[in-house]
Amino acid sequence: MVDNFFKDKSDEIKLGVMKHMSDIMHVLSYEKRESLIGVFEEFQKDQKKWRIRECIGQQLDRIL
Repeated sequence: MVDNFFKDKSDEIKLGVMKHMSDIMHVLSYEKRESLIGVFEEFQKDQKKWRIRECIGQQLDRIL
């Protein structure tokens, strides 16, 4: 499902998914949303992926 996209090697695919993450999270079950928290943490740790981190930050209010 969604977490499979994050395993892709292309940062463009990951960024594309992240741009719509708040919409995706809205339709997922609570358990699935909770399981994706680790994905957000991993992106926040990677200093090279600033675009993805910025995208998360812009949607944080809707994601939460």
